[in-house]
Amino acid sequence: MSISSSELHFVKTNIHFGTDRFYNIFTLGIGGYYGPGLLSAGFGLGSRIYNKNKNSIHLEICHESILYQSESDIFQNGLLSSSLHYSREIFPNWYIFGGPGINFLFNNELNSDPGSARIAPYNLFNEDLNPLRVKGWIGGSLGIRFEWSK
Repeated sequence: MSISSSELHFVKTNIHFGTDRFYNIFTLGIGGYYGPGLLSAGFGLGSRIYNKNKNSIHLEICHESILYQSESDIFQNGLLSSSLHYSREIFPNWYIFGGPGINFLFNNELNSDPGSARIAPYNLFNEDLNPLRVKGWIGGSLGIRFEWSK
């Protein structure tokens, strides 16, 4: 289980099920720095690709459904993110972690609020693929993780 913060979420919690080599991720996030209200839930896959002494590196890919509240209505967007985290054990079974991530925000052009563009903190690229609008950016996260067993 982990709790983190990023450029998109005030608080995000992940629950991992599986082994070190391959695990499932269930995620729930709240808050948004660039918009009035944001709630996200999703699923992903991950792997610990390096583990030596008290250091480890995780590669994770997640898809989240984001509910965004504008002034007039609630809109849904999709977020696909890939992250590479460095972890350091600070106490037995307790880790701090952080690292970069690549994010892609998808929304339906026909049913989207122009304000939903504020979800992405900035656009590395912005493509209109009829009927989808795709925004991409590089971000990062920092958090703490607890592992029940090794």
